[in-house]
Amino acid sequence: MIRRPPRSTLFPYTTLFRSVGSDVILFTTDGDQEKWVSCGKIKYVYATVDFGPGQNVIKAFDVQRKFEPKGPHVNSEFYTGWLDHWGEAHFRANVSSIVETLTEMLQLNASVNMYMFHGGTSFGFSAGSNLVENDILQPCPTSYDYDAPLSEAGDPTDQYFEIRKVISQYADLPPGPVPPATPKKAYGQVSLEKVTTLFELLDSLRYGDIIITDLPQTFEALGQAYGFVAYSTVVNVTYEEPTSLSIEGIRDRGYVFVDLDPVGIISRMDIVREINITIKSNQILTIFVENQGRICFGSGLKDFKGILSNVTLNGIVLTNWTHFSLPLNNTRQFEDRTTNEVGSEKKISDSFIPSLFAGNFILPEGEDPKDTFLDPTGWHKGVAFVNGFNLGRYWPVEGPQITLFVPKNLLLPYPKLNSLGVVELEGAPSFPYSMEFTDVPNLNGRVA
Repeated sequence: MIRRPPRSTLFPYTTLFRSVGSDVILFTTDGDQEKWVSCGKIKYVYATVDFGPGQNVIKAFDVQRKFEPKGPHVNSEFYTGWLDHWGEAHFRANVSSIVETLTEMLQLNASVNMYMFHGGTSFGFSAGSNLVENDILQPCPTSYDYDAPLSEAGDPTDQYFEIRKVISQYADLPPGPVPPATPKKAYGQVSLEKVTTLFELLDSLRYGDIIITDLPQTFEALGQAYGFVAYSTVVNVTYEEPTSLSIEGIRDRGYVFVDLDPVGIISRMDIVREINITIKSNQILTIFVENQGRICFGSGLKDFKGILSNVTLNGIVLTNWTHFSLPLNNTRQFEDRTTNEVGSEKKISDSFIPSLFAGNFILPEGEDPKDTFLDPTGWHKGVAFVNGFNLGRYWPVEGPQITLFVPKNLLLPYPKLNSLGVVELEGAPSFPYSMEFTDVPNLNGRVA
């Protein structure tokens, strides 16, 4: 039994959470090395370790024993898979190794928490990112399938059944059969039309006031957490030869335009902090910045978004910036545009400008809605909405994720009209435009 200390001796953070009840054990979780546990250990809080398949189970729990001489062995994060990053192959779990390590732990009567048992989906802009040295960002895709025992759609996998067999040797299983996979439906192609460009929507889709400052402001200074910010300034000098435009502090991906012409991309992920442009006096320079995901691990958690440095052109600091905040979280307003403005396409430039596309579809008569997957193959990079709900980012040209999961509860049954809205950032396919709803997910597409 773990003894309860006097309240006056508790670490302030744990004091806050003692209200969860006297029968609840607070614990810490750290990697299976002594240096990590010693850093995370809190007085009067039970220390546990985490590790994945293939690790030395005895050695890992020996580390825990150095900090907790009594009490259960606990692997508080047993990794059944791993997360993905854009531009990297989809992770595939080694099921036999998972089974072997799980068996070793249960033979020791250890407690095991599986991370993840069901990965799920990072809808909207909630997908995170990781940071490696030299400030290189590794953004995660929308899917958090994780190659977990339950798939992104909540369906049991081969790994699930193998884990179930192991657990059955040490504990009674729940009565009854395993629930089957949910039915999926391929609803086919949905025709899309170009509504307008995001430049034409800056004022109507913006959040809050238009902010004008001498130097560019971060998302946080503008009161914005996710989405996009458009930064614009009028340049008062002419450079007819390619000239360096530099943004050392780009967070995270900046689409650069001179007036309405795209001239390049500055990218934290791709380590591109400088491009060459030509520009004339009195032309408008716009940098359309995307937050590609909050850092969720390590020492880089204090991760402001937007433009964090001076923007220089030929070494000269550009000033007098106008800010348009575009969190794209007013889904009702967005849905109204996708259903009411279809057909108002205007051609502004031969080069591609971030644009809104929209279409409507009706589900088959006499059927309840079913889970499905949106396939943006042929498109480049953007965000998709169904009935005003933000499904998340797609980026099939980068991979590995191709399809976006669409749960059935987002769909309206026959004869109601469903809407599909697409914000494409980098390049639409050839006309006529469309996207397809399919019944098969694809999380392991070709990577760039």
